[in-house]
Amino acid sequence: MWDKWIGGHDLQAAAHYGFMVATRRIVTLHDDLDGTDAEETVVFSVDGNNYEIDLNSSHNKELRDALRPFIAAARTVKRTRRARNR
Repeated sequence: MWDKWIGGHDLQAAAHYGFMVATRRIVTLHDDLDGTDAEETVVFSVDGNNYEIDLNSSHNKELRDALRPFIAAARTVKRTRRARNR
């Protein structure tokens, strides 16, 4: 029975019986424009719609450079809580 758990075939049962079970998740970001490795997920909003995009450093710089004059002229908006329906 132990060798079955060690082999990884029944990890849920091993955890149930108190054996230590470790998992490891590796997240790899891919640039949404060209599929290369991405370094960052960029979150932004336009017209009330929220977006996120994974970008490599080059595309991240392109996006920020393109937005720079608009951000410089824009006003910062504080987030407000929405009233809950009762």
